[in-house]
Amino acid sequence: MKNSRPSGVLVPVANGSESLETVTIVNVLRAKILEIRSQSDHRVTALLGLGEDGDGARLLSRVTQRSWNELGLRAGLPVYAQVKGVALVRREDPAT
Repeated sequence: MKNSRPSGVLVPVANGSESLETVTIVNVLRAKILEIRSQSDHRVTALLGLGEDGDGARLLSRVTQRSWNELGLRAGLPVYAQVKGVALVRREDPAT
């Protein structure tokens, strides 16, 4: 079995408490912010779980600190993950 590692994938988020208006990004997925993985002066990396309960596959999302604050994002919040990219890389699982 292999683990997914994003490569060349952009995963912006939109606050999931409101309906999402029309966007040009085709892959829009319901997700939940599970935790903040890292934070700097200008960027936040958050771990997302797909699905309304966040129990699905995991994605990492990077947003600017400004967007994080303006959207009122926080752990536990439902969001829309907007995946704009064409490459997902799967790595070998060293346990198998």
